[in-house]
Amino acid sequence: MPLVVGCGDATPSEAPPQIDAGDDRRVVVCEPVELTARSSSEQTTLEFLWTLSARPAASVAALESVDGFQPTLPPDVAGDYIVSVVAVTQGVRTAAEAVGVS
Repeated sequence: MPLVVGCGDATPSEAPPQIDAGDDRRVVVCEPVELTARSSSEQTTLEFLWTLSARPAASVAALESVDGFQPTLPPDVAGDYIVSVVAVTQGVRTAAEAVGVS
C-alpha cells in the first residue's frame, strides 16, 4: 500500500472506491425500473450521481432520484437505455459504471 508523507507524518492512502451498478436488465415498457449502486467503500461522504447516457430516439424518459443510491427509470418505448453512475467522494469523481436497460 503506498504511503502519503507530509510534515514528517506517514498516513496510508485509501484506494478509490469501486462501484457496481448491477447487471444489464431486460424490462417491460412503462414499468419503472429501480437501479441500485453498490460501493467497495465504507466512506460516509460517498455520493452517487446518475445520468441517462442513451435512450431510444422516440423516448422522452428521464431518471428519477438521480442523486441517490436507487434511481428509477420509467422506460417509455422499447429499445436500449444506458444509465451511467459516478461515485463522488468529497467533491472528487472517483469511479464510474454503466448499466444497460432494454
